[in-house]
Amino acid sequence: MKVGLYLMLLLGILCTAIGLLMILAYGLIIYISPVFKDAFNLSFHSSRWFFFVVVLTICSGICISFYSLAKANDDNYMIFLSFALISNGFSLFAQIFRMIVHGFAWMGVELLGKTGDVRPIQYLSIGFLAFTLVSFVLCLSVLREERLSH
Repeated sequence: MKVGLYLMLLLGILCTAIGLLMILAYGLIIYISPVFKDAFNLSFHSSRWFFFVVVLTICSGICISFYSLAKANDDNYMIFLSFALISNGFSLFAQIFRMIVHGFAWMGVELLGKTGDVRPIQYLSIGFLAFTLVSFVLCLSVLREERLSH
């Protein structure tokens, strides 16, 4: 069982790192957007939906990490796992909703407008959706297993 806790901790760290890298890239792009507008005639837009999804990814990663630490210490760990599941669920819902509204390249369309609807951004959005789906299913499976064991 210790290996499972280490893998959950690793997943939590990975989710948090991906979220922090995405929020760093988002902030950097918004900060240097005037340079891109002048040089390449490319304008960036701020996106509340993208920011919301990234914040939910960070919250999910932190909660998964705290779950594995609390479980190792025999503390109240179900609350962290529940919050991780809720964060993943809201993130998954928001991503699917934006894909319905803007298409598979919703991240690029939200940040770049019509010029962001390109194939690599579609693959990135679909990959991020798949990562969130796997994290959601894993948290749901672990929560179900924990509830059945009590």
